[in-house]
Amino acid sequence: MGQRAFALALGLAWAFPVAGLCAEPGAAGAGAEVRRAIEALCGPNAVADWQAGRTLVAAGDAATPALEKLAGSPGPLAPRLVAVELLGEIGSKAAMDALLNLLPREKDLAVRGQICMQLGYAREKRAVPVIGEWLRAAGPRSLDDRGVPKESEPSTCYARHCEALGMIGDESAIPALQEFLKKLSQGIGGGGWIASFVGNAAKEAIQEIQERSAFWKAVREHAGLAERAAPLFRYLRPGRLTRFGLYDDEIVRGTEEGKAMLQRLTAHRDLVVAAGAKALLGKYDALRRAPAGEAK
Repeated sequence: MGQRAFALALGLAWAFPVAGLCAEPGAAGAGAEVRRAIEALCGPNAVADWQAGRTLVAAGDAATPALEKLAGSPGPLAPRLVAVELLGEIGSKAAMDALLNLLPREKDLAVRGQICMQLGYAREKRAVPVIGEWLRAAGPRSLDDRGVPKESEPSTCYARHCEALGMIGDESAIPALQEFLKKLSQGIGGGGWIASFVGNAAKEAIQEIQERSAFWKAVREHAGLAERAAPLFRYLRPGRLTRFGLYDDEIVRGTEEGKAMLQRLTAHRDLVVAAGAKALLGKYDALRRAPAGEAK
């Protein structure tokens, strides 16, 4: 769920007293346009808010300092979540650096969980050790949802940590996930549905990482295929929808949808992308059997 929809679901109003924070000259980072957009982002007008978001994304790195400041501010939750989302949508190295800078010091579980998700969508490998340390630091009360507002429930936050690691797909995350699962089995989640919910997220993350690893291992066994496939996967990731893994994950998992995607891309106007799709498609029937067999 996007942070805007998330904020609406929480029933949070945009008329919180945050305009002063957003309007500080130092928070704007790069000029009057960014400053005005940050002010509108914190305001009660939904149309102006949406337009402000588009302006900030278009500004890219020029808006990153202001968004980082808003995301890390002690103010209301909803604008902070939107700032995190916009940093993820900008998706540049500077925006990822901002999210990575925020992650280890963020205390609010809702914001931290969403930072994890944005880094996960971006397949940001630099986030793996930081997220892994949060999982390793989980203690007896870390998953206690009692008396906590729904938007900040620890169980959801920790599930998002696991989901992010699964999306990133780096094998170095597996030990932290396994250690977290061991803690759950020892009772840190108090048993019941909460421990089961978070545990399933950790198990699914491990499976996703293993499937991705097995797929690329199989690709590397065919001379020259990895070099053709890598540009194709770089092409698939930057788009807004592909931040949710809707395209390359289908290929990695060996689905018919993944095969159909490759077939469409063989006619792509970018010859490098087309060549990568053709090369992968030629081995696809064999490759798509590898992840299922090796990930068990």
